[in-house]
Amino acid sequence: HKEILKKREDYYFSLDVKTGDTLTNTIEVRKYKGDKIYESRKTDFVDPKRNRKRVYKYKRGLISKAILYNFNKQLISETKYEYKFDKHNAWVERLSLVNEKPNDLIVRTIYYR
Repeated sequence: HKEILKKREDYYFSLDVKTGDTLTNTIEVRKYKGDKIYESRKTDFVDPKRNRKRVYKYKRGLISKAILYNFNKQLISETKYEYKFDKHNAWVERLSLVNEKPNDLIVRTIYYR
């Protein structure tokens, strides 16, 4: 049994609203499998040393890890996500740890009928 996943790519430009010029001549390309992003690449056409690639990993349908690489494919950072779930199995807290250090906590309140 093979699961068929649709792939989608999105392109993003940064735009200076005052001048109408692209900011630092960058483009971001996001690649998807179904509705899940699995890779994003930021390309800087002026300074290629600023190029970045981020790879996303999932567990149970939720993002579990985002790994950031530089232009030389060297690891810059690794963000892990830890979740707490309510009795309905919906996540109510998401902690992000960048290089094993707490970075961000999102708390959701979900009301059920």
